[in-house]
Amino acid sequence: MALAMFQAATAQLEKNDVLFTYTIDGFDQSPYITRTLFPRVGNVRPILHRLHRPDYDPHPHNHPWKTAEFLILCGGYTEQRLVGSRMVERVLHAGDSNRLDAGTFHHVSAVEPDTRTFGIVGERVQDWGFMVDDEVVPHSEYFRRKNHIVTFGGKS
Repeated sequence: MALAMFQAATAQLEKNDVLFTYTIDGFDQSPYITRTLFPRVGNVRPILHRLHRPDYDPHPHNHPWKTAEFLILCGGYTEQRLVGSRMVERVLHAGDSNRLDAGTFHHVSAVEPDTRTFGIVGERVQDWGFMVDDEVVPHSEYFRRKNHIVTFGGKS
């Protein structure tokens, strides 16, 4: 499915010549994830990720997209996913795919060196946040509570 979505999206990319790449720093100001956003094509957007390290925050988070599917290109990671009231662990390696819907909460607990993923994300349908004591806390509030200013490559 991800391959078909990629082919459909990239078939029109020559019309769009702008790519946007940025790195998000974590609470400790270390690089967390580098993201390359391709131009949106219809209701989908291709995204490349380089995961520099696992999530340091202890709470699982969701994403703003109705649906997203990521193919692990190289490396791999361990994911803790909230299923019902319990966390289920799974290890993903190169060649595996990971589907995340707007209601999926997960936490990346380990990352292999040089882990890169390619994703196709759908339309934005919500803000994203963290699950804290059975309550969804919007990401801006979560970061405020932790006195954290999100920085992009050292710049806020």
